[in-house]
Amino acid sequence: MNRILVLSVILIFCGMLGSVPVAWVDGEAIESSAFSEEVALLPDSLDVMEKRQMALDNLIERKLLEQYAHEEGITVTDDEVEGLFIKEFYDHPLFCTEGEFDYAKYNNLKDTDRIRLILDTMRKDILIEKTRELIARTQELGDDELLDRYIHENVSLDISYAEFALEDVSISRQLTAEGAQHYWQVHRKDFEALPEFKIGYALVPFSGFVQQAVVAADEFYEHVSPLELLPVEEIKDSLQLAEFNKSVELENQKRRDEAYAVALDSLTLAEAQQVRSLLKQEIPISYPKLTTGYIAENGKAGLLDENIMEQVSLMYPGEISQPYKLTEGYLLYWLIDHKPTSVVSLDEVKKKVWQSYISDQSFHSQEGEFRSYFFSHLDEFKVPAASVYRIELFQRKYGREWTLGEKRDAVITILERYLFNMSYMTSVARDNGLQVERRMLYMKRYHYRDKVDEMIAGAVKAGETYGIIENEGREYFYVLESYMPSYIPDFDDLSIGDYYGVEVENRYDEAHFRKYFESHLKDFDTADSIAVAGVHYRIDPEAVQVEDAEIQQYYQDNYSRYYHEDAVNCRFLVCTDWERAKLAYNYLRNGYDYELVRLGFADTEYEITDGTVEYERLPERLRNLLKGSMEYSVLHPIETEQGWLIISKISEIERGYSSLDDVRFTIRNRIAEYRADSLAYSQARAVFDSTTYYSDCFVYADKAVIFETPLQDIRQPYPEFGDIASYRAALLRLWRNEKLTRIIRTDTGYAVLFMRKKVTSKERSFEESLPQIKEILAANRQLELAQDYIQGIISDLKRGVEPDTLLYFLGGYKRLRNLRLSSSISGFEQSKILIDDMLKHEKGYYSPVLKIGDGRLMFYYINNINKISKSDFARLKSKYRQQVKQEDYKNWLQDYKEKKRIIIEM
Repeated sequence: MNRILVLSVILIFCGMLGSVPVAWVDGEAIESSAFSEEVALLPDSLDVMEKRQMALDNLIERKLLEQYAHEEGITVTDDEVEGLFIKEFYDHPLFCTEGEFDYAKYNNLKDTDRIRLILDTMRKDILIEKTRELIARTQELGDDELLDRYIHENVSLDISYAEFALEDVSISRQLTAEGAQHYWQVHRKDFEALPEFKIGYALVPFSGFVQQAVVAADEFYEHVSPLELLPVEEIKDSLQLAEFNKSVELENQKRRDEAYAVALDSLTLAEAQQVRSLLKQEIPISYPKLTTGYIAENGKAGLLDENIMEQVSLMYPGEISQPYKLTEGYLLYWLIDHKPTSVVSLDEVKKKVWQSYISDQSFHSQEGEFRSYFFSHLDEFKVPAASVYRIELFQRKYGREWTLGEKRDAVITILERYLFNMSYMTSVARDNGLQVERRMLYMKRYHYRDKVDEMIAGAVKAGETYGIIENEGREYFYVLESYMPSYIPDFDDLSIGDYYGVEVENRYDEAHFRKYFESHLKDFDTADSIAVAGVHYRIDPEAVQVEDAEIQQYYQDNYSRYYHEDAVNCRFLVCTDWERAKLAYNYLRNGYDYELVRLGFADTEYEITDGTVEYERLPERLRNLLKGSMEYSVLHPIETEQGWLIISKISEIERGYSSLDDVRFTIRNRIAEYRADSLAYSQARAVFDSTTYYSDCFVYADKAVIFETPLQDIRQPYPEFGDIASYRAALLRLWRNEKLTRIIRTDTGYAVLFMRKKVTSKERSFEESLPQIKEILAANRQLELAQDYIQGIISDLKRGVEPDTLLYFLGGYKRLRNLRLSSSISGFEQSKILIDDMLKHEKGYYSPVLKIGDGRLMFYYINNINKISKSDFARLKSKYRQQVKQEDYKNWLQDYKEKKRIIIEM
């Protein structure tokens, strides 16, 4: 007996059942009576939970189809309903006379409540089947499309492939894996692991002194008297008095806040100094002490900044730092243990070994050629240069570095006194244990040896002939000895920095460069450049005051927006090292404060922020783990692409509406952002409406918001307000000081622009284009070298050379089995193009070298390929079409379902 007949019998003999909703589909209820009927229709072979879930899924599907039919205007006629009724009840005693269906009996009964209910049910069933069929018909594939899909799902490949960074293989064929192995044996000491440090730390938080700071601020801040601001006789009316009193109140609040900040900092710092004293005496302290585990010298320890890591590397075991101010309070840290450099395996550093090997061998194998080119083309290497004396303002003794301390200022005074007596100045520096170096800085084109040289060069370019440069907490005194506008650098200096890439690899004559220039003229046009000015009002939500009453009103007006599904309140911590992750996990399990642990172990941010998150937004793996864990528990570290993830689960939150307290901060920010945006726009609009030319801005706007830019390529973002390339045509039509006829939305606010200067694009000369031509040809040459090198690897593989040995330093030989047309190859954006290309070939095929991205190359080899014949498809076509029809309908239903709000009440 089919579904319709069973339901009809139930309706005839049971009447209507009492009902409450078991679910809601976009506001429409699914009643418990319908649910019970649907459960009764399912086979008894299913267990109770399966039957309940299946019944609910079926009813949700029916409701969704009804809603889709209504949206698309799909209807059912009375004749269709009547035809189905007669078909189902043609032999039912209620409607038969002498064994035949009696239409008169049907007419007499069809308006009764029970028969009308059956007819309505049938109408819905017909509508659902009709809608389902129409959906299937719109998705039905033609024979060619069906064949294409069958091939995509059933063709399979077994391939091997290798991928390469361009910089690793744009080298001579003489450089081999065997040579790199030998290089490793000779230079293995150069690749020893960096020293490691184990750091202890404790935090004295500001939060512990809030009440004391409030009391201190109230007692000691300088209360402003109204008479200090304005003589009373100058107040003319009550309105002015009210405004005056408000300004007095605001000034007092500002002074109180400043006094509070000073008191809070002073109290916390005093406590931190006391704690440091106790630590030095090895007396227990009341603040938790943590250890970070071992950190490499150039590594990262949570949120501890580079300055702390650098200072730790200079400390002796047990030495306690001075209090270090953080956002949370004052940090004290100390060195627990120091591991010296250690031996590493080749597998750990093979990438670094290969880079060192090819860099070293590539230069030395061609040094004679490089040197010859250099001395034959000296004019090409000329650059402005500066000779400077650089003095490190810290002492090196006993293998450590020491600050100058109290004598710093006295030493600097002496150095400044003898600026032009280099010999005496150098002796003074060395007498004080300072290292002095004479450095040649190339001011253009070539790299600087370190960041300090780069900073000194910047100061010299700015016209500063001596001074102090600070970098990463260290100070350097420099003096300019001489400046040469045109200087030929030393060959050995350039060889250190590998400056020959462009100059030497392009050993073409001028005729070749000219030929390239003439065949690519359009590539060497200059860009349109403009200089603009105007006003820029930035959006600053922090400056906007939002009252509690406004937040409450917004919450009430937008209550429905704050509905959420089942959620969890949790915190995420990502540690990049497994051993340190275990340490952080144990701290959290033992009740240490999350923020304190995060300080030393949160090496990077997780993709989901701390706080309340709906389960639906979590990856399935995390969702299942969190749902199965207790509140206030810590999950064991989980390996992710970012590192080892530790989750602290605080509480479960059932679906429902977030309270005002939960969303107060979010609402405050939303209102503040809207107001700040509106304010910035209205300020820009006021200037826009009041001005015609740039000079008008100085009348209608504060000087602080007026800006002028230098002349620059319009395609590049402007430091003041970002990208304006989309306004190029409109801007180029303006005269000098004329206004752009629209307000522009910038990255940070709104701006009114005026044209100051413009230079339209023009064709560059050959001489102007020559540096770029050389770079292009150098890049082409680099690619040719790489393709040739990889082709050599392919030739060796064809001869039977072991792939793992051949490609050991270059990422290895990877294999993918059961690769399908719908598959994606990890790390390849062009997976479909690659797989389509593979299908054109047979087993045993080696591809040519393929460019797969910026600076990336690859080749592949087909180990096996399983193709589909048309005869195979013809035999299975009918069955496959039905399978596709069902799959596509399920996909459509899932997509449509995601657009609806479904609430389960069971």
